[in-house]
Amino acid sequence: MYETRFAIVPGVIPGVCRQLGNDRLRPSRRAYRTDNRQNGRGESSRRRSAFRSEPSTAFGACNAAAELPYGNPRQIVPGNFSLLSYNLIMGILRRLSRWMGLHDNMTHLAAGDTAPEFSLKSLDQNEYSLRALLERGPVVAAFFKISCPVCQFTFPFLERLYKRYGSNGATFLGVSQDDARATTGFACEHGVTFPLVPDSDGYPVSNAYGLTNVPTIFLIEPGGKVKVSSTGFDKKDLEAIASELAERRKIALTPLFRPDEVVPANKPG
Repeated sequence: MYETRFAIVPGVIPGVCRQLGNDRLRPSRRAYRTDNRQNGRGESSRRRSAFRSEPSTAFGACNAAAELPYGNPRQIVPGNFSLLSYNLIMGILRRLSRWMGLHDNMTHLAAGDTAPEFSLKSLDQNEYSLRALLERGPVVAAFFKISCPVCQFTFPFLERLYKRYGSNGATFLGVSQDDARATTGFACEHGVTFPLVPDSDGYPVSNAYGLTNVPTIFLIEPGGKVKVSSTGFDKKDLEAIASELAERRKIALTPLFRPDEVVPANKPG
C-alpha cells in the first residue's frame, strides 16, 4: 500500500531521494586531486563529466523500498536509504496531511459509502463472498498486515467482539495482506479464531476499499452500506461496532475493555 502514500505531499520523497543519490554519486575533492596528478587535467575532466552524466538511482531505491515487505527495517536499499527511514518519513507525512486537512481526499471508504463486492478463500479454503455474507447479517471486515504492530495490538480486541457478538448472522472476517502461512502464524500467536482470508496478489480487495493504512476496519450493514469506518486502533470506533451489534441482537451491551486494562484512546495505523 505504499504507492498511495507517495501522493500525500507530491515531490517531497523524490526530492529526498534525489539528494541522497547526488550525495552518493558526488566524488570527493581528494579523488579529483589524485586524478589530476596521475592522469592529467583532461582525464580528470572526463571523469567529472562521467559522474555528472550518470543518472541518480535513489528514486529507484524508493520504488524498491515500496515493494519490500512492510516491517523489515534491517533491509537496506541502494543509496543507504533504509526501510526504517522510509516508514518514519511516510508516517510524518501522513500525520502532516491529516493536520492540513488533506487526508479526507485520499482516505478509505467512509461511513455511508457502498462496500465493494469481493470473494476470497479462507485459510481452510472456504469461499467468503460479501454478498452472500450480507444476506445473513452485518459483516465486520478488518484489513491487516502481520508485521504491523497496531494490527497485533488491535486483533485481540476484535476477537473479544467476535466472541460476544459474532453469532446470530454477524460475520467477522480478517483480510490479510500476507500469504496463507504467515497469516496462520498470526492467528495462532494472537489467538484469532474468526475466519482470515488472504488478499490476492496485488491486493485487489484492499485497493477496491481505498486502503491507505492498516489496520482498517469496516462494519458493513446488510444493505451493503458502511456503518462504521475506522483506521488504526480507536476505542470509540470499536465500542461503536459493539453497540451496533448488541442492538441488532437485542442484548445488553458488555464493556469491551476491562477496568484493569490501560488502553490508549487510539493508535495510528
